[in-house]
Amino acid sequence: MIDLHCHLLPGVDDGSESMEESLEMARALAGLGFRAVCCTPHVQVAMFSRSTEELQELRDKLQIAVTRAGIPLELLPGGEHHASEVLEVLAGDRLLRYRRRDAFLLEFSLRGFPPRVDEMLFRFQLKGLTVVLAHVERYPEVQADPRALAPLRERGVQCLVNLSSLARRWDAASQASARTLLQAGLVDAVSSDLHDPDGVEAVAEGLAALRELVDPSAFERLTDTTPAILAGLEPGPAGQGA
Repeated sequence: MIDLHCHLLPGVDDGSESMEESLEMARALAGLGFRAVCCTPHVQVAMFSRSTEELQELRDKLQIAVTRAGIPLELLPGGEHHASEVLEVLAGDRLLRYRRRDAFLLEFSLRGFPPRVDEMLFRFQLKGLTVVLAHVERYPEVQADPRALAPLRERGVQCLVNLSSLARRWDAASQASARTLLQAGLVDAVSSDLHDPDGVEAVAEGLAALRELVDPSAFERLTDTTPAILAGLEPGPAGQGA
């Protein structure tokens, strides 16, 4: 499996706080069956500010530690861009892209879709960029009506659902929305959005719920095949990425 959304890098945002914690999270993800993880720290200038070079250096350092610890997990690039700042980041050529350079992770405010969202997505299209939208089940428009995703998907947006949203411990609205979206075939991939070791149990519970919710081919598509295309990997054993 491939995880497109994870806050694994230590000390850069509200995710892992230390190298030791990152290794604990990496070991747990590998134990759940993940073979590759996209490290997607928040990209918000006002809160979290690290250069692309600093993040790459940190990811390389973590990859060395993961490999030395015998954890079969490949760490891939990425970043979670907030809609309120993403156009500024794009203009400054500071977009943290997936390994497939024309795709990047975007999040909206949990208060709802940003104003003039269609215009924003059109600007990305003009740049030849594919938007991967984080945790779509958490946005109030989608919780009210799953069809709110239709205009976004028509723009080529790839929709992610957090595995933890399928866990019973998560809020009921997100859980119901995640299940509805998955059953309606409106989800392109699932991801962990893991921030700390305490969240591993919810991810495991989400994976178990997903297996019960969809057939095996859909499970593979949601956890491996589509993420492989977006991340620039071919499906297969750990460590065989391009």
